[in-house]
Amino acid sequence: MPLLENGLLARDWLRMDAAQLEWRGVSKTQRGRLGSSAAARAELLVETTEHLGLRLLYRGGPDWPPSLAAIPDPPWVLWAKGDVSLLSEKGLCVVGARHVSNYGRHATKAFVEALALAGLSVWSGLARGVDGEAHQAALDSGGKTVAILGGGLMKIYPREHLGLAARILQEGGLILSEVPPHMTARAWNFPSRNRLLAALSEGVLVIEAGLKSGTIITALHATAYGKPVWALPGPYQAETSRGCHALIRDGAFLADSPQGLLTDLGLESILEDPLQSLDSAEEAELLHKLRQTPMPLDAIVTELALPLPECLLLLSRLETQGWIRLGPGGLYDFVPRGGAQTKS
Repeated sequence: MPLLENGLLARDWLRMDAAQLEWRGVSKTQRGRLGSSAAARAELLVETTEHLGLRLLYRGGPDWPPSLAAIPDPPWVLWAKGDVSLLSEKGLCVVGARHVSNYGRHATKAFVEALALAGLSVWSGLARGVDGEAHQAALDSGGKTVAILGGGLMKIYPREHLGLAARILQEGGLILSEVPPHMTARAWNFPSRNRLLAALSEGVLVIEAGLKSGTIITALHATAYGKPVWALPGPYQAETSRGCHALIRDGAFLADSPQGLLTDLGLESILEDPLQSLDSAEEAELLHKLRQTPMPLDAIVTELALPLPECLLLLSRLETQGWIRLGPGGLYDFVPRGGAQTKS
């Protein structure tokens, strides 16, 4: 008898005595399990979950994602924090190498910005590298993002992404895990996490990946579940291009441009470009260049072929309007939604 499909919460079943359970048609075997020490531990876990302000999603429950019914090894429960309605909205998984190159970082930013502007949520694993870049780019573009963790929701890993996890929640995103809240991430948790990323998203975009990596595992799960996979081509000699090139050889879609990806997804391929609202051709030219890669002041002066005072004035104006920011190493970088907000 599937207890959690009968309209009662886990804690309700755990708090019933044997007579109440029998009256509700629970078998003798199930009554024994509910009365065991394991059931007491389960009740404590449910109470802890509620105390921490987390949601416990379960098979057959109102918020359980239907897509999990189609995979051979679905989880029994999911712990959630944030907007669970994102589970029923369209989203694409964006994953890649932990040691992401500058090329991969800028590609992630460009592809994710297009997905966010097209209204898709961005799914990833909150790991270092491409995962973190994908979550960050989605938020910077005004989009929603979902993170699935290898460990518990109260044990954010890696620790340097604590702030990113908090921002995901503050800006209407969602964080999920299939392991209890205080469980520390272990190596064997991540392949299991990767199957959920593939199962819950509409498809997988691989930015950079080695031949043997968790990213490739995510892509293989997606293929097994009948989900599309896209891979970004890269420099042929780069180790992080080898996995992407292997996926493309094996039938993955070529991610040759953000617009091409949107076309493959059947979405509007011509998005309004916020740069069209700028006041001068010099502003548009500079922001177009900074969209591709951050640049130092001397490179900007050379690229625009303008006197230094004019460049400084231009940079000051764009920074005040929220289009750019001065980052580490004296590099000016494009800010995806800033200018669009100030021009509204």
